[in-house]
Amino acid sequence: MTKLISTLFTILIFTSMTKADTKNNADASTLYERLGGKEGITAIVDDVIEAHMNNPTISATFEPYKTQ
Repeated sequence: MTKLISTLFTILIFTSMTKADTKNNADASTLYERLGGKEGITAIVDDVIEAHMNNPTISATFEPYKTQ
């Protein structure tokens, strides 16, 4: 019985590893592409900067970098 449980556990582990590897290999696009290229990254950065500038706790830190 112990050998059967060990075998089933081993099969389960290898099956889950194979699925993870297949999933990662299926998406061969780069992180840059997945983020939307220049336009997508620009939007993300703009949102982060706006959130920092609107946060009263940390906005003073970023005030010198604010552009007109």
